[in-house]
Amino acid sequence: MPAEPDNYEWFHHRKPATILGHALFVYDVQPHAQAPTCVAQCAAPAVPLDAEAIREGFGRTDLRLASFDCSQSWLLPAGGQLPGWYVLRRETTLTSNRFIHQRLSSAPLSYEQRTNRELPALTIYEQAAPPPGSSCSAALVTLDGPLSFRGYTVSKSSARPGDTLEVETCWQVTTQPGRTVSPMLHLVGPNGAPRLVADGLGVPIEQWQAGDIIMQRHEIKIPSDAPAGNYQLLTGAYWLDTLKRWPVLSGDTLTLSPIMIEPPRLSRLRALHLRGSLFCMSWSA
Repeated sequence: MPAEPDNYEWFHHRKPATILGHALFVYDVQPHAQAPTCVAQCAAPAVPLDAEAIREGFGRTDLRLASFDCSQSWLLPAGGQLPGWYVLRRETTLTSNRFIHQRLSSAPLSYEQRTNRELPALTIYEQAAPPPGSSCSAALVTLDGPLSFRGYTVSKSSARPGDTLEVETCWQVTTQPGRTVSPMLHLVGPNGAPRLVADGLGVPIEQWQAGDIIMQRHEIKIPSDAPAGNYQLLTGAYWLDTLKRWPVLSGDTLTLSPIMIEPPRLSRLRALHLRGSLFCMSWSA
């Protein structure tokens, strides 16, 4: 056994070309058809590798280095059109975060260090093709700012008070901004109120390059006292320093799917009580 059991971990995720004597595994290691261009790291809770570790581990000095908060955003360098690697702390990949696992579903696991040593326990995924993402399937909508809108998905079309609604919006970088920005996501109730806000951005503007795609995860907790009725999802973007929204189409927001907020479910005890009351009224009549 080697002193560092993970030294050959890379081979565990590859099929050997042949096995000699039931003991000697032979691998045919070919160069990439298209060399990866970027190492993108999840910064939640912190990036696993510094620049020096990346240069030593990947043997390259020409890689683009980027980081983002993968618990709420996902960065696709060059729109996912160029191959690259994603590096996450192993504890992050072991969480039940559906957003993270869905983004990694088409990126094969390339390397895994299971324990903390000189470097923290980490996982490396190799993204060779654009990942599936229906939230980025819509035609591009140009905003008067450094982002364009590429589409969205909603976890469900109806909800009840107390439920959590998940929305993913997709944005493409047109230019690197010199000011901080934020996508917006609002849920507006009947007659314009209440307005539930789930703005946010998990990719710092310093990491942006033209052509990048950013998938943003928004969570909206429906208040327990939210009135039933038809609600409307609105999105857009604005400058954080002035809170000024970017013009788009004929206004400053894009209208997304309607959401039906249904009446809250009756508790079992309450339902039995009402059923008993109706039975008594019917018996009395």
